[in-house]
Amino acid sequence: MPTHPAVFITGGSRGLGFETARACLNQGFSVALYAREPGRLEQARSELLEDLPRADIKLFKGNVADYESLKTAIHQFSDTHGGLDAVVHAAGQIRAIGPLEQVDIRQWQTDVETSLIGAGHLIQAALPWLQKRPDGASVVLFVGSGHHQGLGFASGYCAAQAGLVRLVENLALERNWPRAAGQNPHGFVGYYALFSAVTPTGIMNHILADAEGRKWLPRFTEMFGEGKEVEPHLPAKMAAWLCQRKPVELSGRVVSGMLDPDLVEMRLEILGQPETGQLRLKF
Repeated sequence: MPTHPAVFITGGSRGLGFETARACLNQGFSVALYAREPGRLEQARSELLEDLPRADIKLFKGNVADYESLKTAIHQFSDTHGGLDAVVHAAGQIRAIGPLEQVDIRQWQTDVETSLIGAGHLIQAALPWLQKRPDGASVVLFVGSGHHQGLGFASGYCAAQAGLVRLVENLALERNWPRAAGQNPHGFVGYYALFSAVTPTGIMNHILADAEGRKWLPRFTEMFGEGKEVEPHLPAKMAAWLCQRKPVELSGRVVSGMLDPDLVEMRLEILGQPETGQLRLKF
């Protein structure tokens, strides 16, 4: 039976999912990649094995909107590895670009379904396995800029991103674990919304290459022009850290993918010192 910690990543064949897989493999994880395109999945595994030839990588074809397919994949992977330590939701989509009355409502629904409903499917299917981990487990959901700022003409995408943040907050409240620093309690599952900033991956590349995207989303192009984009390996590094560290203190919070995990560790150490009194740190 494999002894490496195991992480299941949706949208794992490209973009933030792929970079998170690389970061997790470097941390010693066994990794499952879940995505819709089998050819792209095989290519992703080949690219990862070039740098890490002994990496344990499993591939699963499926759509996050299909709960039964996702549940079956998680069960197979978790059963093979004797458990599951973390899941990462990196599957996202933005295709309904423009005023709501002008877009194809089916694309609008798919944007919401992929990002938000897909996250719900992932968590519900994975929780029976995650809750069995004696040293805790992690749920990491990537959220884009739409969760906190007005991106006109991307209503489906923005609604889904804001929904992901609320989902993380509510799931953390459901468990109601202590906030104090220290060892994770038995059965603890940490829920983290990881803000990836403006990251040049599949979603952003589609927006910048699509005529409707360039027409209706000038805010994105402005942010690129101002140099506010972040390379995907940075939020991926934070995602891998959250999977490994499972910080109780940050469960239910939005964590910035632009922070260095070492800096966050230092802040958590300060937060856990009694003499700091009511010191409050923002992440």
